[in-house]
Parts: sequence; structure tokens; C-alpha cells
Amino acid sequence: MENLTARNEIYVGELIKLKTINSPIFCRSMLFKISNNSLAQDLIYTTPNCYPLINYLKNTNSEFVIHNYVNLEEILKYLGYDELLSQSELNAIYKQFISHNWWIEHNAELFNNNPLFPKEMYYILKSISSHKNGIPSKNEVDFSFIKRK
Repeated sequence: MENLTARNEIYVGELIKLKTINSPIFCRSMLFKISNNSLAQDLIYTTPNCYPLINYLKNTNSEFVIHNYVNLEEILKYLGYDELLSQSELNAIYKQFISHNWWIEHNAELFNNNPLFPKEMYYILKSISSHKNGIPSKNEVDFSFIKRK
């Protein structure tokens, strides 16, 4: 049986390497879920590492963190996704919000005075999709072991 991921657990965000706090290096945009220990688990690539969220930095000494992230549940519900999602659906969401920026560009009006889709969410999604890069970066630790699911 295929592993399913709950819709309310799905996030997008930017993985950055903290060279210094003032000059981070963008690595990639990422579709992930948050584990019980507040680490981002990649939903598209099989990576040897999970990454801390920038809000939880005091608990780690990782040089890689997830920055600028947002939960996609309300948008995925709006788009008609079920509560449990398959890997092929996750791959489609990855394309829709990370590797292509068509959706966010053509649905900006959803974020005008809508409590379900705040303007802040739009700006984060626009930033994430503007990179069009969800492929693991050579800056990531153990880069050679990262495989597509």
C-alpha cells in the first residue's frame, strides 16, 4: 500500500545555507512536512537529512534551514485535493508551486482581502515559485545521495 500524506501537513519553503545571517545562500525550494521534532522532511526527494525551520534554530547547529515557508492546506482544499495525498499528487503539487510559477501568477486575486489566503501567503508563494528550482543543491550535505521519490 502506498504511503499517503495528510493535506494539512504539506508545506512549501526555501532551503537556505546560513553562511552568515546577513548573506544566506539559497539552495532550493522544497515541498515538505514537519516531523515530530520540528524538522522538515522532504516530500519529493529522498534526502539523508531533515532540516530545521528557521523559527527553531536555537535547538540546532545546522547550517541549513527552512526559511520563508507556508502551509498549503487551504489552497489544496480550494484546489479540490483530498485529505490524504499520494506521491503522484505530491509530485503534481511540487510542479504547480515550485517548478512552474503559472498558478501563483494567474491566481493573485485569491489573495485580495481573503482571510483564508492572506497577502503574506501570496508573497511567500511568489518568492518560492520565482526560483523555479526545487532540485537539490550541490551546497547540501550528502548531495550525491539525494534521489527523486
